[in-house]
Amino acid sequence: MAWLTSLLAFTVPTCDSFARALLESTRNLRCGIRSGGREVLAGAVDGGGMQREPSRGSACDLRKGYTKGVVADGDCRRETRLGGGICHRGGAPQLLVGSVWTKQHQRAELSVGTDLKFPPGLPGRRERRRNRFPLLPTPLQLKMSTSGLKAIAPVPTAADFLDIVLSKTQRKTPTVIHKNFKISRIRNFYMRKVKFCQDCFDEKLGAILTEFPMLDDLHPFLSSLMNVLYDKNHYKLALGQLRTARHLIDHVAKDYCRLLKFGDSLYRCKQLKKAALGRTPLAYLEQVRQHISRLPAIDPNTRTLLVCGYPNVGKSSFINKVTRADVDVQPYAFTTKSLFVGHLDYKYLRWQVIDTPGILDHPLEEMNTIEMQSITAMAHLKSAILYFMDLSEQCGYTVEAQCKLFHSIKPLFATKPTVLVLNKIDVMKLEELHPDNRALVQEIIDTEGVICVQTSCATEEGVMDLKNKACDALLAHRVDLKMKGSKITSVANRIHVAQPKPRDDVVRAPFIPDAVKNRKKPRLLRDEELEQGTPVNKARRGDG
Repeated sequence: MAWLTSLLAFTVPTCDSFARALLESTRNLRCGIRSGGREVLAGAVDGGGMQREPSRGSACDLRKGYTKGVVADGDCRRETRLGGGICHRGGAPQLLVGSVWTKQHQRAELSVGTDLKFPPGLPGRRERRRNRFPLLPTPLQLKMSTSGLKAIAPVPTAADFLDIVLSKTQRKTPTVIHKNFKISRIRNFYMRKVKFCQDCFDEKLGAILTEFPMLDDLHPFLSSLMNVLYDKNHYKLALGQLRTARHLIDHVAKDYCRLLKFGDSLYRCKQLKKAALGRTPLAYLEQVRQHISRLPAIDPNTRTLLVCGYPNVGKSSFINKVTRADVDVQPYAFTTKSLFVGHLDYKYLRWQVIDTPGILDHPLEEMNTIEMQSITAMAHLKSAILYFMDLSEQCGYTVEAQCKLFHSIKPLFATKPTVLVLNKIDVMKLEELHPDNRALVQEIIDTEGVICVQTSCATEEGVMDLKNKACDALLAHRVDLKMKGSKITSVANRIHVAQPKPRDDVVRAPFIPDAVKNRKKPRLLRDEELEQGTPVNKARRGDG
């Protein structure tokens, strides 16, 4: 049981020395038991790991995580290079923890610790893990939004993880052992602890791997947003190291249970080699979980108004005017460093309005994390685009630069309804612009599918008109998409509308049966007495 006391004690190894150490320790233990010696098993461990560097001026500093080396586990090989990119993956298929055997189980969000009762004839948990049955992602994983991501349970640190597993093992297994017991009883005592501890690690690590979403199963907007904030390769590598550690713990426990069968004394049964579980992936995933919990609840499939433009042109002020959100507004650039969501009601429908960080006109490769959030939202969300311009140039950028930025990002929303918002007209109106600048703005207005609205968030002039036009444009666009889709065609093909043809030129009045006419007449008290067979109350008649 000695190996359990220091489990999770060092940083995850990132080279093949870890695998060699495990194989060497197993070989040494086997030789030590055969020779009767009392060697203390030692395995060289490379304490490398991912180092996190804070990124300057970004909303989240979790993207800078780099690992270098090779981790080998039998015939399952994962090779990594600088930057955390997974270059080669092979071996047994990776498993998701969950259930796909029945519809009922598939609809539920299951954790690893849940005791499932599978239908007769289906493999159990151990047999399923041994035969590597691939489990499909649940519908909840496929349709997850940011609100669903916030339900991820906290990830314990290495020390807390060890305390949880050891305390549960101590509570759930026998604790009294004596050297005078039969050797078979001693062997079973330690084998039971090793197996139970293995199941606990398998359960806890499986829960972490299940709750964190697979990027390939998310909505394209959420997948791209997580790549911008957390670096897709770093995120996948952290989950991959946990998955590798989970398999290594299973192999180590299996090997030492096999070796325990040959132990001939209490001391030799205690000489189990220390196994290792990475500390860095747990800490990184906990930071990712905490940051995900602070993300706004964005539904990528609902009606959305997306506000974009240069910094300090009045985007956040518009959000505060039309929604119940309270976005910080300051007279300097890049006050908004992440996506903010507000909600409004229009035509008895709930709308979400997303305030994006300001964008500068430079190549995509030079954009930072703050700007990439705006680019991701414009590229993947089915929304109406509200491009704000400051004609007074109080934002610090010229009208020419703002027009140039519009043409640069126009391919991202070429097929979406677009509204050009000329803000701060209380300071400068379109008619008062220099002729050269007015020609540049007029060129954008003349673009097909662009609606122009002049507003002032300070005086609230044109704000409600902007909201109404943007919502109407998005509603019409969504209806057009449905009309062009194949779904409405299949429904229309099943509907037949009969149109009667006139047989002559005589105008005939509609025939209404007398029973229908009598039903529409006002009812008298006498009629009620005839129906009920009893006289109506005098007070009801008005006689008293």
